[in-house]
Amino acid sequence: MMMRFFLFHDPAKTLGTLLLGMGLLFTACKNQSPNGGTRSGGGLQPEDVIGPWQARQIEVKLVSKDNGSRDSSYILDAAVQAAKMGQRPVLTIIRRDGEYREETRTVGDSLLREANGYWHLFSDTLVFRLRGENAAEIRYHAARKGNQLWLQSRGDFDGDAFRDDHWTVKLQKR
Repeated sequence: MMMRFFLFHDPAKTLGTLLLGMGLLFTACKNQSPNGGTRSGGGLQPEDVIGPWQARQIEVKLVSKDNGSRDSSYILDAAVQAAKMGQRPVLTIIRRDGEYREETRTVGDSLLREANGYWHLFSDTLVFRLRGENAAEIRYHAARKGNQLWLQSRGDFDGDAFRDDHWTVKLQKR
């Protein structure tokens, strides 16, 4: 299964697609320990990512295939955009036993969507795999900055057949 995001029009719908599609992605940032200090050496440790995380901000940069004439960027506040859709920001719970769960809830706390799977950490690359046969595996490069987890990805989010688009999801420890 391959996820494709088309971010042509409404940023609110774009955020919904991104959050519902998979709220976590790939980042190249300086590593920090859970108490906010800079971590030296070998990348993130499991204690840096374990726990409940709520989406706070998504930055999207779309690069046009002709290198610049139609590039666009968005910075979206997850709480504001989710509220416009009658939802809370996506909550991702990363468990010590190697499993994770993502929940999308209404503002009234009814569960709209739940995804479950497994996670692995290799230095500062975070890998998520949904449960099920032929389930998608997605690799993310992660950085811990105080009580935030920054995740970044590259892909073809605008449908131009080039994996040149970037997005960064900033999650806050709950």
